[in-house]
Amino acid sequence: MKGAATPLVYVAVPVWRGEDLVEETLRSLVAQTWTEWCAVISIDGADEASAARCRSFLSDPRITMVVQPQRLGWAGNLNWLMARADGDFFVYWQQDDLCSPDYLSTLVEYAARHPEAACSYADVQWFGARDERVHTPSVTGFALERVLTQLESMSFLPFRGLIRHDALAAAGPLRLEGPEAAFEDLVWVVRLARAGELHAVAGPVYYKRAHPGNTHASWMRWPGERRRAAWIECAMGMLQAALPTAPRDEWPRLLEVVVGRFSLARPGRSLVYDPAAEGPAEGAVFAADLVAEAGRRFGVRPAPDALEHGRDTARLLRRALGRDATLGTIGAALIEGATIGFGADMPGIELLGPGWSAPEAWGTWSAAPTATLRLPPLQGASSWLVTLEGTPFVAGLAPGERRRVSVHAGGGLVEATVAPGTDALTLAVDVDEGSARAGATLTFAFPDAASPSALGLSEDTRPLGIGLMTLRATPRR
Repeated sequence: MKGAATPLVYVAVPVWRGEDLVEETLRSLVAQTWTEWCAVISIDGADEASAARCRSFLSDPRITMVVQPQRLGWAGNLNWLMARADGDFFVYWQQDDLCSPDYLSTLVEYAARHPEAACSYADVQWFGARDERVHTPSVTGFALERVLTQLESMSFLPFRGLIRHDALAAAGPLRLEGPEAAFEDLVWVVRLARAGELHAVAGPVYYKRAHPGNTHASWMRWPGERRRAAWIECAMGMLQAALPTAPRDEWPRLLEVVVGRFSLARPGRSLVYDPAAEGPAEGAVFAADLVAEAGRRFGVRPAPDALEHGRDTARLLRRALGRDATLGTIGAALIEGATIGFGADMPGIELLGPGWSAPEAWGTWSAAPTATLRLPPLQGASSWLVTLEGTPFVAGLAPGERRRVSVHAGGGLVEATVAPGTDALTLAVDVDEGSARAGATLTFAFPDAASPSALGLSEDTRPLGIGLMTLRATPRR
C-alpha cells in the first residue's frame, strides 16, 4: 500500500482497559474528512471487554483488530503496531482521545507541501479534568539544534502528530526500559527530532482527555523513589538519543546539558522528579547518580573545564563530583568528635535527604511527615550513639497537648514528645556497627506535624516537626 498516488495514513490504536471510552475515540477516527487511512487496533493482554467495544467498527474495511494473548504493556503494544506500519504516514491514536474532523486532512496536506517535516502536529486541547490548550513551536535547524530544543521542551505533542514512514523507521521502537517504560514517549520524540524537523500546524486540534486512568497521570502519582528511577532512565534515553548528533569530544557538553535539564528547576520547565524539592542535598546526589550512570553506559564524563564556570549546572556538577570527598570529610570529623551543623553553608546539609526544607542560617526545618538523613560511613567502634539537637515546633499547642517525634536508624529507635514551651530537643539513637559502616539512614517521623498556616500563625504551609541544628557521633567501645 505504501507509495500510492494518494498518501495512505496508518493509524495505530493500542487499547488496554479502554472499554469505557474507546468507542467515542473510534467514532472520532471514522469521522475524519481524510478517508485514505487504515487503522489497526491492538487489544493488549486479551482484554475482552475492550475488544467487545471495538468489534462493531470492524465492518469498516479500513479497520482491523488483533487481540494480544499476553500483556505487552503500553510501549510494547505500540512497538508491535509500529513494526507493522505500512502507510506513507503513521499516526498514534490514543484509546481515550479525540481529534477534530480535519485533523488528518490538514496534516497530510501540510506534509505534502513541506517534505522537510518528519512530523507535522497540531495543538492539544485538554478536556475532562483539565481545560488547557497546549502549543509547541516548530522544532527546526540542524540535528543537534533540534535535539537540544526538544530535550528542553519535552513536548509530547509531536508524539501524536503525523509522522513520515522513513522518520518512524529512523526513530526506531520505544525503549522498554525502566518501570513500565515510563516517559519513553518523550525520549522517542527526541529521536524523532534527530531524524528531521517537527512542524507545528495551525488549524486542526488533538483533544486529549484528562482523567484518573491516564497512563501518564498514574506515573505522576508514583512514590518519589519510583519517579526518581524513571526520571534517571529518561535522562539516559535522552542522552543516548543526543550523542549521535555531535562528535565524541562534544559528548561531555551534552552530558552537562542533560544533567542541568533533569536536575534544575526553571520557569516553564517540567520536572517529573524535582531533586530540589526532595531535600537540600538531593540535587547533588541526583546529579552524581546521572553522571555515574552516563559513565557506566556510554563512557561519558563531564568536561573538566565545565566545572570552572559559574553557571548553575557547573556549580551542581562540582558539588556532585565532590560529594564523596565531602562525605568522607564529614565522616572523619564525626569520628574525631566534631559537631556538624545543619545551617546554610554548613556541611550537615550534605546529609539531608527527602523531607527537609531549604536550610536557614541556624539550621533546617523538616517539611514533611517523614524525613531522612544519611550518615557517612563510621568505623572504629562496635556501635555509635548519634545525638541530634534541634528546636521542636510547638506553636499552637494548648496546655497539656504534646507532639510526637521519633528517629529510627540501624535497629535503634528513639521516640519523644514535646509540650508547649519546649525550646530544645535532644534525640540520641544507637546505630549498630554494620549500619554505621554502611552509612546508616536515619528516618524521622513527625505524625503530629502542623503548619503555621493551618494554625493561623502565618502563610507558611510546611508541616513542621523539628528544626535540626547539630549532630555528633559518640563511639561505643
